[in-house]
Amino acid sequence: MTKEEARLLLHADRHDSAKEIRKKYLRQMKIFHPDNNAAPDLDVRLLNEAYRLLLETQGASDDGLIPDWDADIVREAFCERTIYMSHTFDDGVTHLIAMARGKYLWNPEAEEFSMLLKSVYEAAHRLAGREEPMVFHYLMQEFIDPIYVLEKLGKSAFRCKVEPAPGDEASLQVKASSSRLYAMGKRIYRVSFSDKSLNYVITPLVENSCATAEVSGGVLRLTMTGKKFVRDFSRANEAILKSSQKVHGA
Repeated sequence: MTKEEARLLLHADRHDSAKEIRKKYLRQMKIFHPDNNAAPDLDVRLLNEAYRLLLETQGASDDGLIPDWDADIVREAFCERTIYMSHTFDDGVTHLIAMARGKYLWNPEAEEFSMLLKSVYEAAHRLAGREEPMVFHYLMQEFIDPIYVLEKLGKSAFRCKVEPAPGDEASLQVKASSSRLYAMGKRIYRVSFSDKSLNYVITPLVENSCATAEVSGGVLRLTMTGKKFVRDFSRANEAILKSSQKVHGA
């Protein structure tokens, strides 16, 4: 594949930045991915190849990383993290590619949740020198801003599962406790999502009374209360530092 063919596939221009190429790649993937298109007339592997080719020759820094990743910077975060994406090459083998490094918020439009988990896990392991759940927990809080994610998702209704399922379709108010969601009726029902990232978005908003939630017919509807959501970086950073020092014996 030539660079010109790659630009045609992504509808990219010769002078597009890496950030613009990323947006156009994601737009084409949404159109032609088999999950969204039952009979796509374009093999998404060609889009992957085109994207990789253009990034290799345009917009990358000397170490191969994109200097302007498509996500806001969270300057108060304890450390930087690496942004990854999975890429399937012509030989059918899937590799992870380091795209950027910095104190980037999670942008669900640009980064798969599984890649975020890998990124934060690596950052936590690097800080603590071993697997340390509390460091990972606090770093996840720092790199996920629920309001930012909701703005990117652009919706307020989410498919969910209520366990055990109630016998009627009456609406159930949702409460948060110990980082979990529960539907409150005559009984207490656990609320969960197939999209695990929503646990990090909806739960803290409900827990801090920044939103109310109601479940009906397997759908959770979120309503913002107007209360500002405040992220306590000083507490998180202090906990990360203490956990890291404890592991290293400081």
